Amino acid sequence: MKNILLIAKKEIQRVFKDKRLLFSFILPGLLIFLIYTVIGNLSTSFTTNTLSEKATIAIVNEPASFNGVYENNPIFVESGYTNLEIEKINENELEDYKVKITDKEIQLIIYFSQTFDADVSQNQKGLIIFYTNETDGSVMAQTMFNTLINDTYSRLLIGTEDLSGKGSLFQTIGKMLPFFIILFLFTGVITVCPESIAGEKERGSIGMLLISPISRVELAIGKILSLSILSLISSLSSFLGVILSLPKLLSASGMGDITINNMYGFGDYLLILLILISGVFLFVGLCSIISCFAKSVKESTSYISPILILVELIGLVCIFTNMTTDNPVLCIIPLYNMFMTLNSIFSMNINYINVIICIVSNFGYALLFGFLLSKLFQNERVMFNA
Repeated sequence: MKNILLIAKKEIQRVFKDKRLLFSFILPGLLIFLIYTVIGNLSTSFTTNTLSEKATIAIVNEPASFNGVYENNPIFVESGYTNLEIEKINENELEDYKVKITDKEIQLIIYFSQTFDADVSQNQKGLIIFYTNETDGSVMAQTMFNTLINDTYSRLLIGTEDLSGKGSLFQTIGKMLPFFIILFLFTGVITVCPESIAGEKERGSIGMLLISPISRVELAIGKILSLSILSLISSLSSFLGVILSLPKLLSASGMGDITINNMYGFGDYLLILLILISGVFLFVGLCSIISCFAKSVKESTSYISPILILVELIGLVCIFTNMTTDNPVLCIIPLYNMFMTLNSIFSMNINYINVIICIVSNFGYALLFGFLLSKLFQNERVMFNA
């Protein structure tokens, strides 16, 4: 144990004496915070400006049930969407107003079928058509009036509906945040791993380390332990960056009344942290093995780069597809299991068994990589690239 701690201490001291490497640990979390904060501020500013602009809305065949619903409606008032000019037109004027939409003179046409109220009274879906253009004002008008119409008529058609919009937001957060967290986490691992093993080879100090009175198993454990501790600093930085930036994202989504304290609990953050820790050990073990086969830091980084591409690819696939979060077998697949379980936590659909399987399997893979690393340290052809 003493030898393991000596190896770990040596690696940690080396990094903390290098200001460039030290800054790289803080950088991921700082970047996450800055990126999400900028996105939140820009989105909030864009939404506020669009909501305050004058919007001209033409309503065709306005049914009696919709007459005046939009005037001082709480949905519009609370959002600041009150600068409206409503034009009620007949069906024979529709073509003329379609030209106005194309010429961007008005923002939206809402067409109601002539039998709309009769259809709704019989629990049938009345026909509504939105005519829009590509302008931001038109998109906003469609979004706001679609929300208003759902609020007015959905209970008659389908009973009840969650109008908070929180479900879709959490689904979005559940897909986006794991991608950036894991990407920055792996980037932090790449920063330290090549320098630790391939760097020793490049400097010619690996021979002195191997002939020291330390077993190869202790050497492997010491390397992985120290690199994991250093990478954990990076993961904690990323973790804090996410937590501090979430309020901005919520504000941009119109959910400023929800705070971090009532959005996720302490248990959620603890699970996220445990997943990150297990992921760090997994990444460190894998990158350390790859680094053993390289002669220099540059070569080691080039060997690890395909893994980084794989991380990005899996992350993008998880964002743009419906990720399965209920199958426990998928929780033993390295990397994918982290995306899967983090998604379930951020989208507030946690399966605790899957999370436990993910954490345990990651630590299991890390132990396997540690064993393989100790075997590689015993192979002179690998360590000296003979």
